[in-house]
Amino acid sequence: MKYLVASVAIILFCIPKINLISIGNYNAGIRVDDFLVALFAIIYIGDRFIKRSSKISQAEAWFLVYLLVVTISVIANGFIFGRGSMLFPLRFFEYFVFLYIGFIYSAYSLSLEKILKVLFLSNVITAYLQAAGVIGGFTVYGYRPDVSGRVIGLTGGPWELGALMNFLSCYYLINSKSTAGKYAAIGVAMSVILLTGSRMSFLAEVLVILAYTISVSGVKKALKRVLFILPVIFISVYSFEESVVAKRSESLLTIENVSAIQEYYDSVIVHNGIPSWDEIGKVSREDIDASWGMRVLKWIFAVKLFFTSIGYVLFGVGAGAYGNALDGGWLRILTESGTIGFYAFLQFFLSVRKISPTFKLICLAFAVNMLMIDIYMSYKVMALFLFLAGIYIKQNALDQSTIRLLNQKNNLALT
Repeated sequence: MKYLVASVAIILFCIPKINLISIGNYNAGIRVDDFLVALFAIIYIGDRFIKRSSKISQAEAWFLVYLLVVTISVIANGFIFGRGSMLFPLRFFEYFVFLYIGFIYSAYSLSLEKILKVLFLSNVITAYLQAAGVIGGFTVYGYRPDVSGRVIGLTGGPWELGALMNFLSCYYLINSKSTAGKYAAIGVAMSVILLTGSRMSFLAEVLVILAYTISVSGVKKALKRVLFILPVIFISVYSFEESVVAKRSESLLTIENVSAIQEYYDSVIVHNGIPSWDEIGKVSREDIDASWGMRVLKWIFAVKLFFTSIGYVLFGVGAGAYGNALDGGWLRILTESGTIGFYAFLQFFLSVRKISPTFKLICLAFAVNMLMIDIYMSYKVMALFLFLAGIYIKQNALDQSTIRLLNQKNNLALT
């Protein structure tokens, strides 16, 4: 059973997203990994029922509250406006199962380092081969024979691969035993991020490196870390100038991007139903960043719709109300699940942030990516995020149990 769990976990993280049966208009469908995740859920929930274990972690409780709010919001909005889709609560529940997979993985004392090494190397090798044009990749739209412009590794898109590299960088920064190991992992991860062209992942990687450096206490250790980090940042910035990321960012830091907000705000018209972004406006100006212009249109529509009803403010406009992407994760959670759902998700996020130094860095990377990407809806990203959360929560629980036992033995010895 132990090796079966390890094998299935590796398959879930490495298998490409290939729909066996397509469902709806959300690039969704039934996949092989859905059956494997369902099997894990049945085994774990069944085991807890047999053992009559009702104790749940704080993170688990808050995510379940978030799921409940999202489900209620989707049902209400679907019934009244025909907006939203039950695919999203089901998708979030599937992600949630990875928390349980982490519990099971930890219970069998399986090696976290080994599975992350497989995940890291398989995606890095695949990304390099894609950049060279040797192989293609399975995107959210199906197989593409050429993804050399923006590599995707074994994920569904460049944004997803970039976030995975961020998470794995966090792990190696904290847990790698040698400075050379940290240096190599960060350097390779940064090279892959540059190949993805993901600007938010690049920013997240730089901030993670800086946060790690600042967190080191003691002058001597801090100097060593700075000497280790500076070459990585220097090489990355130098590479950035000729990378896909740089080419996509030529018009990003301009005043025109700010001035365009008022123009687009006045032109966006709000209506019920899933919007077609072509209907509410188009990026007509050539002096602004195209990606920014697209996001401004979507965000203005989302904010305007959100404030049209107190019901929306409390419970949201329904998950899936904006179609496949709003391109702003935090804003999407707030407007689709309301202030109640947002509060529940935020409490879940803050609770997992405290479970380990590694996860504190991972949460930083997650938060940065969420600014302009709906990263909480990415399968591979949330799978890894919750899987690691499950492992660290279990490890903390075991450590606390060990401490309690030692204290009891000491008390008995004293009496």
